[in-house]
Amino acid sequence: VLIGSLLIYRSVKNWSSELNQMSEEIRTLDDGNRNQLSIPEQPIEMKEVAMAFNELLHNKEASIEREKQFITDASHDLKTPIAAIRGHVQLIQRRGESHPEIIPKSLSFIDSESQRLEKLSRQLLELNKGRDELKLEEISLSQLVREEVEKSHSIHLREFDTKIENDVTLVGIRSELQQVVQNLIENAIKYSKAETKTTVILETRDNNIYLEIADEGIGISDTDKPHIFERFYRADTSRTSKVEGSGVGLSIVKKNVEYYGGSIKVEDNHPQGSKFIVLLPR
Repeated sequence: VLIGSLLIYRSVKNWSSELNQMSEEIRTLDDGNRNQLSIPEQPIEMKEVAMAFNELLHNKEASIEREKQFITDASHDLKTPIAAIRGHVQLIQRRGESHPEIIPKSLSFIDSESQRLEKLSRQLLELNKGRDELKLEEISLSQLVREEVEKSHSIHLREFDTKIENDVTLVGIRSELQQVVQNLIENAIKYSKAETKTTVILETRDNNIYLEIADEGIGISDTDKPHIFERFYRADTSRTSKVEGSGVGLSIVKKNVEYYGGSIKVEDNHPQGSKFIVLLPR
């Protein structure tokens, strides 16, 4: 009993010492001198707790950095059209009376930038909206995809090569699935020339719904591929061109696809362009 008591006392004393050190390190995390806990070798339980706590800290720091980046990017993208609108308003105020010919052009520009601002604001709301009040229903994806192709063809006068299987259905929210198809088709049109063709495939494969939208455009580099679904990210080729966009559309697509347990990826389209592939479980 005496030997056992001494061993227990020694073990508890060591554990207590480790716990006191861990507690002290936690108190000093906010002073900026420490961003993780020391990991003791023994006992194994405390080692695992310290490792799990450090992983939690790392995830929280990464989340905070993402939020900071999101605020910075959102501020930049909102500031650009606002500055343009203010610039044209001031131009009209300064020169409108003496040069009335500038007014229609400035008003047209203000209207265009305000629409861009409205679209960006709506996309930001879509990224952060709740889904509790949205209604689930059985949706014919075959019909939805055909409607979006016809709409895009009539607006943009583009050629489409379609392979759409009949009677492909999914229980979900129509507006979300419509956003997936709309944004991917708009993306394909935006980054390809008018004389090129957009391919749209919808079919069932291995108990999954397979949606492929491919273009013959400028393509996406291997460096950019891992980042294109991030909020506000735009590849260098599009940043330096006159292609309009906020870099939010693909983030909305990815978010909506993942709500249904699906996945999305981008591949090179041969001989030229990009191919977006969406897999949704049935």
